[in-house]
Amino acid sequence: MAVLGLFLLSACQPSGRQDVDALNDLSYAYHYRNIDSTEHFARQALFRNGQSAEASNNLAFVSIVRMNYALAERQLDSVYMLTANQLELFVAEVQQMRLCQRRSRNKEFHDHRERALSCKLRINEERDRLDARSLHRLHYAETEYAIVNSTYYYYVGLEQQSIEALNEEDFSLVSPVRSKNRIAEPDTAQYLNYLYNVGAGGILTEGSEEQIFRDEMQTLGRCLNVAQHGGFVYFEAQAREAMAEHTANLQWAEEALRLFKAYGDVYQIAGAHRTLASCYHAKGDDETALYHLQQALSDSLIFQAPDLVASIREQLSVAYAALDDREQSALNRQLYLDVQEETRQDRELEARAGLLDEAVGQLNLMILAVCVAILLLLLLLWLFNHLNRQTKDSHELDDVLEMKQEELAAARQRVEKSERRYLEQRAKVSLAVSILPLIDRIRHAIDRGENHYVIELTDSINRQNDLLTQWIQLRQGELTLRIESFPLQQLFDIIGRSKATFQMKGIQLDILPTEAVVKADRVLTLFMLNTLADNARKYTAQGGQVTVGAEETDRYVEISVSDTGGGVSEEHGHGFGLKNCRGIIEKYHKMSSIFSVCTLQGGPKEEGSGSRYFFRLPKGIVRLVVVLVMMAHGVVAGASVQQTLRHYNDSAVAALERHDWTQYRYYNKVYTQLFKEMSADATLADYCRTMQQSRQNKRIAVIVLLVLFGTIVPAYYVLYYRHRLYRRFNREQERQDAIEMADDELRRAELENNNLHVVNSVLDNCLSTLKHETMYYPSRIRQLIDTGQHEQLAEVAGYYRDLYAILIQQSMQQAERIPLHVRPMELYGQMVLGNETLLRYLFELLKADEVKAAPKDDKYVVFTIDAKNAKDVLDASDAITRLLCRQIVRDHGEATNRHACGISVDDQQVTIILPRYNGKV
Repeated sequence: MAVLGLFLLSACQPSGRQDVDALNDLSYAYHYRNIDSTEHFARQALFRNGQSAEASNNLAFVSIVRMNYALAERQLDSVYMLTANQLELFVAEVQQMRLCQRRSRNKEFHDHRERALSCKLRINEERDRLDARSLHRLHYAETEYAIVNSTYYYYVGLEQQSIEALNEEDFSLVSPVRSKNRIAEPDTAQYLNYLYNVGAGGILTEGSEEQIFRDEMQTLGRCLNVAQHGGFVYFEAQAREAMAEHTANLQWAEEALRLFKAYGDVYQIAGAHRTLASCYHAKGDDETALYHLQQALSDSLIFQAPDLVASIREQLSVAYAALDDREQSALNRQLYLDVQEETRQDRELEARAGLLDEAVGQLNLMILAVCVAILLLLLLLWLFNHLNRQTKDSHELDDVLEMKQEELAAARQRVEKSERRYLEQRAKVSLAVSILPLIDRIRHAIDRGENHYVIELTDSINRQNDLLTQWIQLRQGELTLRIESFPLQQLFDIIGRSKATFQMKGIQLDILPTEAVVKADRVLTLFMLNTLADNARKYTAQGGQVTVGAEETDRYVEISVSDTGGGVSEEHGHGFGLKNCRGIIEKYHKMSSIFSVCTLQGGPKEEGSGSRYFFRLPKGIVRLVVVLVMMAHGVVAGASVQQTLRHYNDSAVAALERHDWTQYRYYNKVYTQLFKEMSADATLADYCRTMQQSRQNKRIAVIVLLVLFGTIVPAYYVLYYRHRLYRRFNREQERQDAIEMADDELRRAELENNNLHVVNSVLDNCLSTLKHETMYYPSRIRQLIDTGQHEQLAEVAGYYRDLYAILIQQSMQQAERIPLHVRPMELYGQMVLGNETLLRYLFELLKADEVKAAPKDDKYVVFTIDAKNAKDVLDASDAITRLLCRQIVRDHGEATNRHACGISVDDQQVTIILPRYNGKV
């Protein structure tokens, strides 16, 4: 009757808007009756009015039914360009949600859901102004929104959310049963949609299984009766199919397939074939079941719906197993699992998590900036008031200025002293670095069997080491800890390469493999481990054994070195190595509470049974950032969940092979539920809302920040700067400014000196460690050659090289921490780019009485000094001074990128080439 009424309305041939509305109403009326008629009337409406967004929505519905998803997406996108009507935009967003649900695009589903909710909220602000037709359209959109939400949550395994979503709307408003309180026309199609969703399963949860079954069947029966009476072919088929799924009734399933084919819904036709297959399997006719499953996949359009394809693949696996075709059964089982895995949103969630973290981080920075701006404003207000009231006697200001200038002069002297010491440290590091190529040459010479050349190289290294030993002054400094998580086995492998040194003494070195990951300084951990291992070697007699291993607990990793010797004596127990190890542990304690587990303990176990030393470090975490991001979004399953999944999958496969369908259904149901729980992101909807809210909050924070900064500038002028303008020629103010400038320079000098002091102290420690750990290796290599133990040469040299490289790397990183500051300056009548302190020190070292300077080109200046005094300085007899001079020149070349800088000497003169200032820094 409703359709007949719409035909009569159309026959009256109204014009304009009413005509288009009537055609759209007809199109909507045929949604679940005849899809061809739905398309016909929608196209007529679009022909009458090319801007009809409602017609585009109706055509998109047709495209979804026919599984032409790409066309449906374009049609829905056109709605946004055709109208600003929130009601039609609401309908378009709901259809986009259904489209995403069919295609298993969970992330996009929630994006459209949030936009649909936004449209709904805007419409509700003016709900009382809607006419009857618009109100009817709104009830359709709201109920469709609830149904699509419920369907989505059901398929991702969130059954409680599915129930809540369906119960959010009052479906009695669209019921065909008349009510005196009705405020809009009934919508039988949406009411049938509701009945089907309730009867299909998962919504009714109260009562026994028998009671739930009866209630669902009654609901489906009501859906079937209303659908038959109103000519709703689609819902008649839906009801019959759901009843067939509940009862395995072949007749109902076949009728559902016939009706879906008549209606033309590609997705539901495949679903009906799947239901028929289930019924035939229940009857024991697996060949017919297999036929229907193959028919379900015969249309390639079906592969746009991964969840449907997965369920069909799973039943194919059962059917082939029943027919004893194990190969095809296993293949389809794997395809089923693969499709499920592909539809998970882990990778997209990781990417989106990064965006959320970035947005939240920016928001936090904005909030912090606002707070800082407020504090700054309050501080400036107090400071302005204080400065305006401040009065000082002229003599007092003179005394203060003189005192500040004296302090500044003393601070600059300290900085100059620290700069010279830093130069020395860099020169020491350069000297140490020059040894590394010699070690490489030793390794190559060993490979070629050139032992005489190895001896020459060890002599050269010993000479370099002697010079370094004379130069290094051991001081107790501060360590800079480079904390990271790393596998402990990497360091065990390096220690293992020193087996030859233990074998030389007749000691067996055992390295127990470990998978432990620690959180510490990699270089210092190697130092501690090497120290304990070397002590064990020294104090273990021939025929003994040294064991290196690690044990993990919940909070820390205990790294131990055990031996069968007599242990470190009391006299040697507080030597350089163990003392430095204890210093490292103390530094860890001061750094963070995370390192409260750190300790160094040990000693002789029992008389005659050797000793055991160990230290503890906190456990590290591999890929911590990724794991935290994934945990924050609920997509990381524990190892136990993964193992449980594998267990139930293997059990399901085993049940398939023995044709135990009851056990198979049980194991597969548990597996599917666990997989959904692991894959589902219950907080994804909240995430989208948080994302939008964070952007809004960020904009508010920016506005507040700009207002505060805008307030500071006029406040500065009104409260302070205008008073300074009045006193600009006042001598008292000039002295005050000079004091402030001196204060700034003093703070800058103290900061620079502190930085230099820290770096110098750390370099002291690095170089001392380098000296202690590597000095004796050249002699050890020489000893191996002298005693004829050539087979161990390569291993000892390789370990020496690895140990030296990792220790020198630490020193080089520290030596590069503070860049050389250069500026334009005049030097002996020429403008150069240089550091005044170091260049003055250079010519002081060279004992230069008379210096000649001339430009070489636009990049360099050449300085010449009579060789009488300078040649003696640069001679090998004063190697340390020579190294310092060359380091100064080298530093200037690197700081200015002028690599032709250098220093050379001949019988006549010393020549120095430095960077020229040509107007560019």
